Amino acid sequence: MLRRPAPIRGHEGMRLPDRLATEAANALFSRLAPVCPVQDANHIRRNQPGNDFLADGRIRVQLKGNSFVESIGWAQTPDPAAADLAFDLLLAVDLGVVLDGRVGRLAGQPIPVKPFVDYYLVPGAVVREWVALGRRVNGRGAHIYLYKYPLQPGIKEEIGQTQELADWRGRFAVLASLLGS
Repeated sequence: MLRRPAPIRGHEGMRLPDRLATEAANALFSRLAPVCPVQDANHIRRNQPGNDFLADGRIRVQLKGNSFVESIGWAQTPDPAAADLAFDLLLAVDLGVVLDGRVGRLAGQPIPVKPFVDYYLVPGAVVREWVALGRRVNGRGAHIYLYKYPLQPGIKEEIGQTQELADWRGRFAVLASLLGS
């Protein structure tokens, strides 16, 4: 078998979901352009903790991108008062929902496949409440995650998931209310 170069190098594969999530966020924010400006926070000041975008010059938005087909999730700093949790809105972009990962051990699972990404819009105060609950998959950080199919009741993954996250899918009214305030 001939050795061929990988189409995506190791470090690029880790950055790809972030880049795609940023493009999806920019697509969402482009719809707001007539109403309010949205800026990349790194263009204002490099490495601002807690926010990736600034909407209307005052609404701090943190972006989380995810490309897992079986769940959506991420880790946050475990301290709800940490500087990187000082945002007004968390925008999570689920890229995994456009991928059909129902193969191998996931072949029989009812994992949804959609033509477009899912957006989760969660107020910062809600995320800080979730972080304060201290849900963990392992010893580092606070974990916010939700499986896209039912898990066996009582197992660690089922108990620890943030089931409330499902309530924030497609909640664009959260952003509208922040813009109105």
